[in-house]
Parts: sequence; C-alpha cells; structure tokens
Amino acid sequence: QGAVALSLAGLKLTSLPAEMNCLSKLESLDLNKNRLATLPQNMTDLVQLKSLGLSENCLEVLPECLKHFVNLELLRLDSNQLIALSEPLWTLENLRSLSVTHNLITMLPADVARLKNLQNLYLSDNCLVGLPAEIGELSALQQLNIERNNLRELPEAMTNLSLLEELYLTENSLPVLPVQLGKLKKLEVLDVSCNRLIGLPKSINGLACLEVLDVANN
Repeated sequence: QGAVALSLAGLKLTSLPAEMNCLSKLESLDLNKNRLATLPQNMTDLVQLKSLGLSENCLEVLPECLKHFVNLELLRLDSNQLIALSEPLWTLENLRSLSVTHNLITMLPADVARLKNLQNLYLSDNCLVGLPAEIGELSALQQLNIERNNLRELPEAMTNLSLLEELYLTENSLPVLPVQLGKLKKLEVLDVSCNRLIGLPKSINGLACLEVLDVANN
C-alpha cells in the first residue's frame, strides 16, 4: 500500500481489481499495452497520482475516475479507440502533458481551454478537421503536434500561444496559415509539410527564433 510507482504494462489485462484504490500513495501508474476498456469507478483515492499511462488499450470513452486524479501531470492515451475527449479530462488543471495520438477523435472541445497548465499537447493521427478558437487560451503551451489529421483551417486565435516553441502540422489539408503567425515569437520549429499551402503569411518574417521551417510537398 506504500508503493509510489507501479507498472502493469503488457500483461493483457482486461480489468483491474477494486483493491487498486488502496494504493493511495501512488504517483506513477503504467497500464500501457493492456486490453482495458475502462477503469474501476472506485479509484477515487489515488489523489497523489502524477503520471498515468493508458496507451494501447481498448478505451472508447474516458474513464470517469480520471476526475479524481487532481494532481495528474502526465496522461498518455495513445492508440485507443477514443472518438471524443470529455468531461473527466477538463478537471485535471495540473496536467502538463497530454498525449492522445492514434485515436478516432474528430473534434477538440472548447473545454480544452480549462487545461491552463498544459505545456505539451499531442493529437497526431486522429480525424480532426478543425480546432476551437479556445485553443489560443492555452497560455502555457510549448509544443503542439497535430500531424496527420484532416485540418482544413486553423483559428487565428492560435497566434496567442505566446510560449509555443514547436508546431507540427504535417500531412493535413491546410491551404493557408493564420495571418498573424508572426506573433508566435518563441516558435523554433514549424513543420507544415505535405499540406495544400498556396503561400505563407508575410508575418512569418517576424519569427525571430525560428530554426526549422519545413514546407516541403505543398
């Protein structure tokens, strides 16, 4: 019961015992590469949890118990069958890194703006066709990866991400980039390769920190 880290990765688990809730001191829980479709609803006492890995499972919806992990900083949900991001997630105000790559997500809700401390957001290999303007309210965001989706436009509000350092947009269907892209003064990496760009905004000349620009195959 005093364990602070537990790995149950790769055990082909389809469920977890209710006794998991007794591990109240747990800070890191690795459940990657199992067959979990949900988590026990009684997992309410893992309030010290900072890192949770649920990649490569069978999740179609987010487990309700997530809302109790109020100190969570790192959450990995890659390679599941999620079609949406929902309410349990938006209560995790201490979240710094969220990875939901290789799912079936078609829309990012406006509620994403509630993740005020988020620094890294990985959304590659989903089915997104657009982003909410509220993504521009993620004032702590440093890295944003939306590669291999179906994006056709980006909200101008994205240019409010003043701390953004890396932006990956390769393999989408973007014809243009935000006019005020140059407001991203800390941007170091911009990958917009394999889109349908007809040009770049003039403001791109204002990206003084830019080290890598990839516009190949447009």
